[in-house]
Amino acid sequence: MSERLQQFLSHLKPKSTGVAALSEKHPDDVVITLAVRTPLTKAHKGGFKDTPLEHLLLRLYQVRFLR
Repeated sequence: MSERLQQFLSHLKPKSTGVAALSEKHPDDVVITLAVRTPLTKAHKGGFKDTPLEHLLLRLYQVRFLR
């Protein structure tokens, strides 16, 4: 518990600032390897309101495997 608390507190008081803080590498960093723009939220009156979710996901997976 103490180690987790120290890790949390270290995020609140960074050791460095600016570009140096942004370029530091940590073992718990998240890396985004693919970004695809998708209509994940369907409005009640939007163009995808009647499109089944399976069709939207199929297109997403097709694009993912093509890249």
